[in-house]
Amino acid sequence: MMKHIYYKIIPILLLFFTVGVFGQTQEEIQRLTKSYIEQSATEFNLNLNDIREWSITSEHISEKSGIHHVYGIQKYHGIEIYNALFDLHIFNKNEVVAYHNHFLINLDQKVKRTNFSPNISAINATQSAAKQLNLTITKPIVIIEKARDVSQKQLISASEISSDFIPARLMYYLNKSNELILVWDITINELNGKNWWSLKVDASSGLILDKVNWVQSCSFGEHKHFENKIIKRKERDENFTPNSLVGGYNVYPFPIESPNHGNRSLVTNPDNAIASPFGWHDTNGIKGAEYFTTRGNNVHSYESNSGFSPNGGSSLTFNFAVNTTYSSGNQSEAAVITNLFYWNNILHDIWYQYGFDEASGNFQEKNYTNAGSNSDYVNARAQVGLQCNAFFGTPPDGSNPTMSMYIGNCGTALRDGSIDNVVIAHEYGHGISKRLVGGRTNTNVLLNQEQMGEGWSDWVGLMMTIETNDQEEDLRPVGTWLLGQNANGVGIREWPYSTNMTASQYTYDDIKTLSVPHGVGSVWSSMLWEVTWELINVYGFDSDLYTGSGGNNIAMQLVIEGLKLTPNSPGFIDARDAILQADQILYNGANQCYLWKAFAKRGLGVSAKQGSVNSRSDGVEAFDEPECDSCLDNRPITQNVNSGQTDNQQASNSITATNIINSGATANYDAGNTVFLRPGFHAKNGANFRAFIQGCSTNRSRFSTKIREDQITDTTSENLEAPNELTQNTDFGIKI
Repeated sequence: MMKHIYYKIIPILLLFFTVGVFGQTQEEIQRLTKSYIEQSATEFNLNLNDIREWSITSEHISEKSGIHHVYGIQKYHGIEIYNALFDLHIFNKNEVVAYHNHFLINLDQKVKRTNFSPNISAINATQSAAKQLNLTITKPIVIIEKARDVSQKQLISASEISSDFIPARLMYYLNKSNELILVWDITINELNGKNWWSLKVDASSGLILDKVNWVQSCSFGEHKHFENKIIKRKERDENFTPNSLVGGYNVYPFPIESPNHGNRSLVTNPDNAIASPFGWHDTNGIKGAEYFTTRGNNVHSYESNSGFSPNGGSSLTFNFAVNTTYSSGNQSEAAVITNLFYWNNILHDIWYQYGFDEASGNFQEKNYTNAGSNSDYVNARAQVGLQCNAFFGTPPDGSNPTMSMYIGNCGTALRDGSIDNVVIAHEYGHGISKRLVGGRTNTNVLLNQEQMGEGWSDWVGLMMTIETNDQEEDLRPVGTWLLGQNANGVGIREWPYSTNMTASQYTYDDIKTLSVPHGVGSVWSSMLWEVTWELINVYGFDSDLYTGSGGNNIAMQLVIEGLKLTPNSPGFIDARDAILQADQILYNGANQCYLWKAFAKRGLGVSAKQGSVNSRSDGVEAFDEPECDSCLDNRPITQNVNSGQTDNQQASNSITATNIINSGATANYDAGNTVFLRPGFHAKNGANFRAFIQGCSTNRSRFSTKIREDQITDTTSENLEAPNELTQNTDFGIKI
């Protein structure tokens, strides 16, 4: 059987290493990993033969956290064993902050002794698989690259069934009889773009034993308004040429969710110098654009059937008219493809800041840092056909992912998915989660019943479209534009996202009855939304998603680092613990209380039980929180306090308050040195406000201010006359 255990912080007993993890050679990384696998073998019931052969498949150091993430796989006779994975995460040279092991135990007993070589060739396996998938081959299959090494790795061309060359290699696979047998691992990317099969074909019988579709379907429900067929295209309007404005992209810019939520504008020079140092139209790392169409290092966006990409000319000005009601007579190809190009690039550049970069397996034609694998920009296909759906196919690092956006026939009007930005972001989110969980070279990691891929994707969409004036109890439906609804429509999920438990009632137990994977994902996304707003309430919201320091930025950083720490085939508690662990490393555990509060609110408290990750029916929800120290050095307070509520906050150095304390509410703010009442702070008539210069202490006697109709009382000095309400329109600090 396979097991996995999550460790919090475990010192590695490797005192003989004089060189730290950071900057180590590959040989040193190999030696360190080997030592830890051996030291922990008994924890996983592994014998010496079980851990004799393995290899590291990818590794990188997160720039923000400094964690060295190492991913690998078990082998037998030099051949990899499917999904027998491990991941090891090291911090500060010798601390393992997380380790998960899915090695097969008692390996020798599982090997079918007569199965050391294949009985059929890779070509035979491909032909057999095609027949089982109802794909027709009439032409000879050609070997592009001949077999090499013990796994007989090779490359096959079968253009009638696959739009890409078909990679093939031998692997070992544990069958239903608990036998380890040889299989051909092959990948077929069907011509229609809807299926991208990762197949395990029995190397003796030719039967498909395991198939995974790398294309994630995000169906928005059953709709019968139109047939699902490719639209017959009219001749292209020759007037689709750029306007005379200089530079930029006429789009629905982030954070605008869709035409329901705002207007288009011409955005100039939106590329980020860190993530896209040579701009969005470069592919060779030399100053100057290689393409003047919607193609570049991060994405190639085009009309699916004709391959058309709009041309911005030498000034790279993509300014085209748009018709938001799609019709065969006015398809607005250039405008919507420009929007799709812009959003894929924005997603690339923003999430790069948080650690979805070259080293961890992001999507780029050229990796400017030389980390990770090249040649995998996103193929973003617009107007694929009429369907209430969207797709994202995520292969391993080094192969191009595919985003497929449709004309939504979900309501009475046709809506183009390429201008529903939350759906675009959702699809891109599938690529993020699949490349980060389990490492960049293995995207067959989110396949179990309790996996949360759809939840991460919904959350990515929400984070990219959150706006400055949004409130935590606002209702945030997903996909209203594509569904033909207005901005206040119900969206594609059972409940809209909100921290209001009446409006959005998801808790952990709901995964037992909701659909897989979308319903299960909705519960996880609601938990991440709670995390986000809990942090925004403490640190405020920052509209700068690149270098901001708000609670939303902290949430984005924690989730990305958490994905890297999340084990293969995770459950909710696995992913929760990964985020808690990320906070320990990134922020010295400053947010533990807030994170626990958010998770516990939705049933993922301390006493919650995950059960098997392959079942969604055996978990136990719990709403308890741990006792924890919530004292930060400096604490911003932005969340208003309403009547009947009590807000107790403390900090060892300073508190900065810009919130409103309403009548009937109580607030006690205790800092070690200064309580700042900044512009926007307002303690209304009838509110009880007390500030203490003590700092994380129960002694609340140093300074007290009670808002009454007649006075403010300072217990350390004379009484002061006061208005009926305390409002700070200028900076004011209460100091020791």
